[in-house]
Amino acid sequence: MNERDLRRLQALDFRVFLVHVFDDGTYMDRGLIGRNYIDLMRQLIDADISSLLFIVMGDIHPDLVEIVPYQALIALVRCVEASDLRSLKHDSRSPEH
Repeated sequence: MNERDLRRLQALDFRVFLVHVFDDGTYMDRGLIGRNYIDLMRQLIDADISSLLFIVMGDIHPDLVEIVPYQALIALVRCVEASDLRSLKHDSRSPEH
């Protein structure tokens, strides 16, 4: 992404502009975050794009904590793992009368 791309994004009127960011390494490879990625996140925030939101699975990557505005962050946590589903299954037997 370059300055021209950012200007194009700024010109658009988004209902929601959602950016999926890296987590702390629980669900995504935290080693993929580099200086370019962090600079890009700063540029997106500084571009003042309408309705900019960020989403993360779990906890946000430590290098992004100070960059991504807290009020624009949607953090999703895992609700149920597959192993938990087995214990949540209903007892399929009919109730006795």
